[in-house]
Amino acid sequence: MAKVAFILLLLLSSASQLGSARNCTDGVTYCGYYLLGMDNYQKSIENALSRASQPANNQTRVANSLFNCYGTEGAIWFNRYCQNGCLTGAADKNDYCRGATVSVAAACPSSVLVTSSSTAPSVASTTAANIQPCDCPRKTPVGGIVGGVVGGVAGTAAAGLGLFFWYRRRKNGELQASRQEHRSMYHRPAVAPENDFCDMQASDRGPGLMHEVAANVRHELH
Repeated sequence: MAKVAFILLLLLSSASQLGSARNCTDGVTYCGYYLLGMDNYQKSIENALSRASQPANNQTRVANSLFNCYGTEGAIWFNRYCQNGCLTGAADKNDYCRGATVSVAAACPSSVLVTSSSTAPSVASTTAANIQPCDCPRKTPVGGIVGGVVGGVAGTAAAGLGLFFWYRRRKNGELQASRQEHRSMYHRPAVAPENDFCDMQASDRGPGLMHEVAANVRHELH
């Protein structure tokens, strides 16, 4: 029985040491009170707050601050302070502020000193790392994108307009040619047969009329 109790104590002690020495997960955001529960982040939290010019001796502010975890050694960087309190997310999910009120956001240095929390606070090592330790929004060149889209739309519209006018000019040319051919086939200058017929009648009747007049004259003379 004594051996069983001794073994249980050893297991509990080992589990406690493992729990106190565990690091945060890379890329996950933690509330300060959650990191304090890991037992080995007190010094790292103080350093992170000092770098961000935040008070490190106010336990309420420490507990309700958000910290970003970076690297495999569990380095942290101050993210922001939650005025309405900090809430813990699911396992390996980001913790977050209650509501949307944000007091202070971390700056974005290109190279910072981060404190490793894998060792005890008394022997914590400070190393230089070229990281982006805060959630900096990556700006997208909106002007270039909008300009490219507008230019592409304008070019497409110009090409379509040119194609439309070319097609319209071609159809108009074909229509005019068809009309010209139609006129040449069905609108030829007509011959006035009446004038020829009248002239022909006059020429045919002319000699007979003269003979008739001469006969009448001779009859009157006699």
